Amino acid sequence: MFFGDYSVLIEIAEEFRQNLADLDARIECNLRGVKEADIILKKYTESESDDVKVFSPRRMEVLHKEEIQKARKDKAVFEEKNVDLLQEREFLSKRLGRLEKVLERQNSGKDLSDASLYKLKEMLRRVETGSKYIDQNHTSQAKQELAYVTRALREMLDGVQQ
Repeated sequence: MFFGDYSVLIEIAEEFRQNLADLDARIECNLRGVKEADIILKKYTESESDDVKVFSPRRMEVLHKEEIQKARKDKAVFEEKNVDLLQEREFLSKRLGRLEKVLERQNSGKDLSDASLYKLKEMLRRVETGSKYIDQNHTSQAKQELAYVTRALREMLDGVQQ
């Protein structure tokens, strides 16, 4: 993967994180709305004293019918919005998780690539040294350098296959 592609993926992951934070804020706002509606409902439906219940010809639910209906409607709207937001949040969380795994693999692959690049440079230096030994008729030293390169290449191949 090219560095530019990797940078784009990091930007997308950051946008996902920001979107998740925005969703969390909206969900929290809706939860506060639900709590406020619950408080209003409790105020009108459960706050009647025993004296009022016994002696009043009208119940609190009848006296405050419009407020109760509005609170129930508001609560339903907030809960419905949260259902949608929670689904969106779950979807976005899954996508972010998958993207983070890709970035993690890419990052570990980059580390592996850097290590492999270092080994390849070392092997190239050893091959060049071996060539110089051959030119100077130092065949045993050239064989040692080539044996090292062969061993290192095998180790690299084994590492890549795993």
